[in-house]
Amino acid sequence: MHRHLTLTWAGHPDPVPLETALISSLCPPLNLDGAAPGPARDRVQEARNTYYASAGPRPAKA
Repeated sequence: MHRHLTLTWAGHPDPVPLETALISSLCPPLNLDGAAPGPARDRVQEARNTYYASAGPRPAKA
């Protein structure tokens, strides 16, 4: 990821439609929203579950 990932940001008054369009066009492999079912998605979900379990309790949402 360090070799191939580029991180950037931009302010936008309504970012959700823009994010949805970017995710749809780029199909990032670690994004589960809209990902097709299959072994790769299952591995990412399992890794997330393991991470969240190891992180301990999360603060309550406001």
